[in-house]
Amino acid sequence: INNNVVQPFVPALVSAISNPSEVEECVHTLAATTFVQTVDASALAITVPLLERGFREKSTATKRKCAVITENLAKLVDNPANVAPFMPVLEPALAKASAEVADPECRSRC
Repeated sequence: INNNVVQPFVPALVSAISNPSEVEECVHTLAATTFVQTVDASALAITVPLLERGFREKSTATKRKCAVITENLAKLVDNPANVAPFMPVLEPALAKASAEVADPECRSRC
């Protein structure tokens, strides 16, 4: 992982991906992070599986945080080719959250 902001979260991300009970806590922690460095494919490869699981959670707050994380990461992608492989996962998750969630802030982020 080339992203110094995401790198410290790798153990927690891997753990949350393999242990669904940790997803909400990991999403919460990641949502509190300020992303300042360019996001490349390696950073997306480790964060997108967590976001996918987070968007499947019942909690509106978790879905909102996943939408915020997705928005923040998207702003830092320099090369669209880096995000292209992840669009088949992210686009439907965002669309579904936008259609199902009553929270207007969450819908606006999707």
